Amino acid sequence: MSASTEPRPPALAMAVLCAAALAAVVWAYADGTVSAALAFMLTSIVCGLLLLTLLECALSIRRYTRRVDALLARPMSEAVRQQLELLSVLREVALLAATEADRREAAVEIVRVLSTFFGTRRLALCIERTADRPGEVLALGLTSKVHTGRKARLRPAEEDALKEARRDRRVITRRVRGGHLLVYPFGGRDGASGAVVALLPPRSDPARTLDTLRHLIRPISIALRVPTLYERAV
Repeated sequence: MSASTEPRPPALAMAVLCAAALAAVVWAYADGTVSAALAFMLTSIVCGLLLLTLLECALSIRRYTRRVDALLARPMSEAVRQQLELLSVLREVALLAATEADRREAAVEIVRVLSTFFGTRRLALCIERTADRPGEVLALGLTSKVHTGRKARLRPAEEDALKEARRDRRVITRRVRGGHLLVYPFGGRDGASGAVVALLPPRSDPARTLDTLRHLIRPISIALRVPTLYERAV
């Protein structure tokens, strides 16, 4: 049997036995059964066992503390870390939907959060306007900042993919120069209609990004909708 699995005597039981032995020695010496020298020797032995028991308790506590520290210091699994990050992003987007912030301000914040979360090179948030226009770019996030207005413009390949995604009402993923182009249209009865246009790094996994984005599309659509006059009055 290895040292790690070798059973050790319970510290509490050993302490009780040592206390009982010490009491027996004191009683025997008081009764005159044993001499002073023998009583001193027996007392020394019992006290030594008691000290060893206390040392074993201290070592056990130290081993337990090290195990707890090792568990706490162990890196979190990748799946758990991604789920926690996704919940954090969902929370931020849901708060924007709950506060009914200005559409453009909400778009800037959403683009900032998604760009950081997915690590995109470019990420644009578009809103549908008319039947002949692919959509208005509310915000465009680059590696350094988020642009709005005239600075937020799509590239020709992004505009073509956006038109195709809007026409066919499907997700577009294709390999382009500089990475993977992803267009995810969204829209619903209680939310705004538009699309997320993202340029992912070459080594990224578009399928994994799409699977994660499915959880975020509805809160994004609700956060970008324009409240009705009744809702504004309420």
